[in-house]
Amino acid sequence: MLTISFIQREPRATSWSFNPHQADVPLHPTWTSLRYDSYMSSNAWAVERPGCGIPVTVNGSDGARTFDLSEAATWRFEDYLGVRKPLSHKGQRNWVGSWWFSKSGEYVPFESWVERDWIMLFDRDTDVRAVRAQPFTLDLASGRHTPDFFVRRRDGGVGIVDVRPDGRIGDVDALKFAQTADACALVGWSYRRVGDVEPVARANCRWLSAYRHPWCGVSRATSLEAITKALAGGRARLDEVGALVGAPLLGVLPLVFHHVWYGGLAMDETVPLSLRSTVWEVTAA
Repeated sequence: MLTISFIQREPRATSWSFNPHQADVPLHPTWTSLRYDSYMSSNAWAVERPGCGIPVTVNGSDGARTFDLSEAATWRFEDYLGVRKPLSHKGQRNWVGSWWFSKSGEYVPFESWVERDWIMLFDRDTDVRAVRAQPFTLDLASGRHTPDFFVRRRDGGVGIVDVRPDGRIGDVDALKFAQTADACALVGWSYRRVGDVEPVARANCRWLSAYRHPWCGVSRATSLEAITKALAGGRARLDEVGALVGAPLLGVLPLVFHHVWYGGLAMDETVPLSLRSTVWEVTAA
């Protein structure tokens, strides 16, 4: 038997509305007990849906409830709190912390540096819209397993990701990963297990991440429009951009890195970034 459990998040100030007669309305996690019970008895749950026969256990404010896994596939897990919070203690070998996720403005917790690296890559990926760490717990035939990340893609699709370096996967872990992949396939979710990030990609992304904050997108020295006009559809070395736009280089670089992070500009990131790196404008396909 496979079950999923997750923790309910406190209601936000913003309100969510739904049409109880619309079959594809997702169950939103910011309900009160009254709204929860009302939704459960609404016509939305009277619509027949194809089930996969796998029970899903939800921990709401009034206790645990069980649904079919096919119902959980439409829920916005990115709006829930994770099932556990990373804890630190004296003598532990892994490093825990949180990453400010620029797409949502929320902090995403991590339980190792490798997890931090992947959150950083998700934050950079223009195809990723939201990430939730430790989103739910699966009761698999091989034991309980909590995937590391729930990833919501820009097209609305879902990816479930486990982070584990190749050299740290035992037989039981491999079995859990395989069973998690099978469970995800039943509801149309993609699944992958990832390991260490390639060192050059990690270093470049970490450097650019320092300029992801909104204040780096504002410069008194120049603007994105001035930079793209100076590039004129071509490429220029970073140490030449200041001269091209007629502004101090130190006033231009933060803006360049900011827009490289968000995809308005691009650089060759297969090699370590330096002032000799070239930058160009990204044009719509």
